[in-house]
Amino acid sequence: MKTTVNKKISISVVTLILICSLFTMTACTTTNETQVISAYDIAVENGFSGTEAEWLESLKGSDGASVYRGYSAYELAVQNGYEGTEIEWLQSLIGETGDKGETSISAAVNKAILSVVSITAEFTSTTYRYNRNGQITSSVSEYASAGSGVIIKDDKSSGTAYIITNYHVVYDADADTEISENITVYLYGMELEKYGISVSYVGGSMTYDIAVLKVENSTIYAASAATACEIGQSGKMSVGDTVIAIGNPEASGIAVTSGILSLESEYIQMTGADEVTQLTFRVMRIDAAVNGGNSGGGLFNDSGELVGIVNAKIVDEDIEGMAYAIPVDLAYAAATNIIKNCDNVSNTQIKRCLMGIYVQVSDSETVVDEATAKVAITQTVTVASVESGSVAEAAGLQAGDVIESVSYKAQLYSVTRDYDITNLSLLFSEGDTATVNVIRGGQRLSLQITLGAPVTVA
Repeated sequence: MKTTVNKKISISVVTLILICSLFTMTACTTTNETQVISAYDIAVENGFSGTEAEWLESLKGSDGASVYRGYSAYELAVQNGYEGTEIEWLQSLIGETGDKGETSISAAVNKAILSVVSITAEFTSTTYRYNRNGQITSSVSEYASAGSGVIIKDDKSSGTAYIITNYHVVYDADADTEISENITVYLYGMELEKYGISVSYVGGSMTYDIAVLKVENSTIYAASAATACEIGQSGKMSVGDTVIAIGNPEASGIAVTSGILSLESEYIQMTGADEVTQLTFRVMRIDAAVNGGNSGGGLFNDSGELVGIVNAKIVDEDIEGMAYAIPVDLAYAAATNIIKNCDNVSNTQIKRCLMGIYVQVSDSETVVDEATAKVAITQTVTVASVESGSVAEAAGLQAGDVIESVSYKAQLYSVTRDYDITNLSLLFSEGDTATVNVIRGGQRLSLQITLGAPVTVA
């Protein structure tokens, strides 16, 4: 029997729900097949009446060059950012197997789905009462939460994998042990009880709603088709981009929905997994359908790259198609931090090395990419204040400095949004040096910061 508990949280006057179905222990056995259809098939469905060879020729134009304003379809693709040869472009449309090729969405799904897992986390809750004789009695209830996760790192030869999920999938405030001590994952297409893989909890953060699980020495994983996902860049996503949500809705098995990116970044107020703490989450808004059990599942782009971790939706009879995902730039940085600071040690919490500055947005503009015609928001990020005695003060940072970029471990990170500084702080390690490139009074300065001791984030 499946029982569902809705953990309600609020944003303004709208109710949100953490995507985590609760149910009694049963194995998930449903699998899902993705239909494969070629671009030529789609053209036929939309009215094209010629052969596949005629369709391919039509892409080039009757004179082999002109389709639209003197440009072939391939040339238009190049103008919009395509970098391959014409043969590669044609193959990308129909697939290398001709009329059996995949559409781009189907290809993305088939690439991404092998990295998604369904998760069950078992809990026990003991209730104590006084009976009529004044004696204390107790009763124990057992239940499990259903969620999803994404493999972000693995070693098939040793049967080892790291899985990112939501913190609230493996946490229950009412349980005797708030973090589940009995967590099982199921790989896509292997959602039978005998294929359940017991995993360990590496660490997590309620503040970021991110947790990491670890598969070790699993012969099931080593012999499977499962693989780590390819990490994308949520910061490169634009409104209107295709998004694909893959998770375990209602504990029915791994399933796929798609939609578009409605808003690339926003902040929402929610109650944390402990049902007490009020938190602010930075999320991407999507219109892809998500339901209980999708929590912790992957949000992928049309290349099958991970761009977010699904974690919430709005539940209101007057609202449709408003769900949320933690951007991968933040989620992956948090997961990397957890693996670095928590794996094989007693610590289970994120540790951030802070610079000791507060930033603000002093300007914002819309930028149009000439190659792709996509729009993006670019912000001017300014130091609002510097903490006394901080490493930033020692380095010479001042209020009013405009932060252009940060150099860290031979990599340059552009700062074009206020949240870029938070993402970076999750990557920092104590004792390392970072160079902050700023504009002050019209002059560019490069200031070196030696990072201090980290602080623990719940």
